[in-house]
Amino acid sequence: MDISQLVKELVPFLAPFLPYLLKAGEKAAEEAGRRLGAAAWEQAQALWA
Repeated sequence: MDISQLVKELVPFLAPFLPYLLKAGEKAAEEAGRRLGAAAWEQAQALWA
């Protein structure tokens, strides 16, 4: 897969999670899971890592 295509697909997915990914701590993760869904949050964390 072309890197530019990968970026085009990942950015829209990760964008809603960025405020939570950039914050450290349990509260941020808890809030992200509550607002955006646990499964989506886990995927965002894996991609971010």
